[in-house]
Amino acid sequence: MLLLLLILATYISLTKGFSALIVIPIALSPTLILNFKTVKEIKLELKSRGRE
Repeated sequence: MLLLLLILATYISLTKGFSALIVIPIALSPTLILNFKTVKEIKLELKSRGRE
């Protein structure tokens, strides 16, 4: 969803000029990366406890 927002914001910026929407996906990217890392750690912990 974040990738789609980035693509659409880029397209709008190219066709209609700069838009504040381009800032949102850039600002949320670090949060997305941290969430993927956390989910991976949770899956590893569940696997080590014998639950999946």
